[in-house]
Amino acid sequence: MLLTSIVSYVGLKSIIVSYNTENLKNVIKISADFLTKVESLEKFSQKIHDKTKYRVTIIDADGKVIVETNEDKTTMDNHSHRYEVMMANKLEFGESVRYSKTIGVDFLYVAKKIIYKDKSYTLRLSM
Repeated sequence: MLLTSIVSYVGLKSIIVSYNTENLKNVIKISADFLTKVESLEKFSQKIHDKTKYRVTIIDADGKVIVETNEDKTTMDNHSHRYEVMMANKLEFGESVRYSKTIGVDFLYVAKKIIYKDKSYTLRLSM
């Protein structure tokens, strides 16, 4: 009985993570389509957050957090070595599930490299 419960839990968790990963990817794709019309990355990020309730982080090419909707960006570490950020520089998307030291809970992170006003950034959504 216990083994069956564990297997069911792991399977269900995997399905939920996969579903949410695809959802975050779709929000990033749709959001990225509007970047040419964006005047401010801060306002752009806040609008995404307000509509979706997802945590939005924008990271510059050096790994510095320049926009963060849920925390004080000035207190955040360099993000260049975060797995999802590194993978977003190699693949279309980077993704990971890990513990957030900033907030203190597990998060699903999905990131994509974007170009805004001829500069490279990483747009990362998390939940």
